[in-house]
Amino acid sequence: MKILQTYRIIAAVGAALLASLCEANTSAPLHTSLWNSAAKYAQVNPSEFYAIALQETAVRWSDGKTRPWPWTLNSARGSMRFADKHSAQIALDALRSSGVCNVDVGLMQINWCVHKERFGHLDWLDPVTNIRIAAMVLREARESSPERSVGIGRYHSWTPHRASQYAERVAVWTHRLNHAR
Repeated sequence: MKILQTYRIIAAVGAALLASLCEANTSAPLHTSLWNSAAKYAQVNPSEFYAIALQETAVRWSDGKTRPWPWTLNSARGSMRFADKHSAQIALDALRSSGVCNVDVGLMQINWCVHKERFGHLDWLDPVTNIRIAAMVLREARESSPERSVGIGRYHSWTPHRASQYAERVAVWTHRLNHAR
């Protein structure tokens, strides 16, 4: 019984920490978080960086708030959200062992096929690691063009029309974040 109580406490603390990592109903909390330092590195504002996370993995949590979901995978087989990191890791390992390379991983949906050589040794399903990898990828995309929206779009795709559509969707999320009450 004591082990069960300890597990529940650990699970509650873990859920609270995860929620705080993923929380951002307004742009104010973003400026004092990991989102801010990652955004600075990526040369975007924190609302834009968090908006990318929302565009990639937004889900309505049990408290009714929309936040990115860290244990998300996306491949040609579809988008998959898992209850926990362990389950997501098992699915990711199964995809990779079956020869699937084109899979987006985690909170910021980092593409395994594109970035495995540089970052394959890291734990992509760890939210902090995933955010840091995303900041590096986004910075490279931003530095590829003097136009902010082109760089943001290239985080998703270097195909011009797909990048443009993506940047527009991120701009909608950014607007929502900056005008939330």
